[in-house]
Amino acid sequence: MTDRLMEILYHGTGIELMLVSIIGGIGFASLVLLLVSVSRRLYNGHKYRLLDELRKYYLPSLREMALPGKISAQDIANLRARPRSAKWIAIEDTLFLLLQEDGNRSFVGPLFERLGYLAFYRAMLSRRNPITQAAGISKLGMLKDTHSAARLLEMLDKIDPEIIVAAVRAFCEIGEVSLFPKFFD
Repeated sequence: MTDRLMEILYHGTGIELMLVSIIGGIGFASLVLLLVSVSRRLYNGHKYRLLDELRKYYLPSLREMALPGKISAQDIANLRARPRSAKWIAIEDTLFLLLQEDGNRSFVGPLFERLGYLAFYRAMLSRRNPITQAAGISKLGMLKDTHSAARLLEMLDKIDPEIIVAAVRAFCEIGEVSLFPKFFD
């Protein structure tokens, strides 16, 4: 096999050389794609392990803070994180988990505001990407953010059905009944 390949490389015609080049290129491209896929899987595995560790760390801490119902300025400073960082995502996930538990809404809702999540979600509504807008709408709905109701109402004028559906769901979660007649204007 290798003798035939060497013969083609030294004495082969243009077509034979082109075929060998194409096969070699395909093999190289396959190897590169395999390496990219493996490295991406390793990176994501590391990222999700880190998020799981952070969630496990913050869940008991936030539950403990919720017991007295008050949180100190020092606690807020310790919980602040750069948006979209692993710490930010882990705390966000933990807060949404606590939000689903009975009796935590009065503690968790204001905490979303103090940590900057509400401002971040409201800013998502101005982004160009409809998926990003729909995610922001959904999160504001889960938080029952009545202060964003007027802005959410504007989202009903969008063309993208995903944004409209997210806005209607958010209004249902918020329960702002006074705005429902405006749906039909």
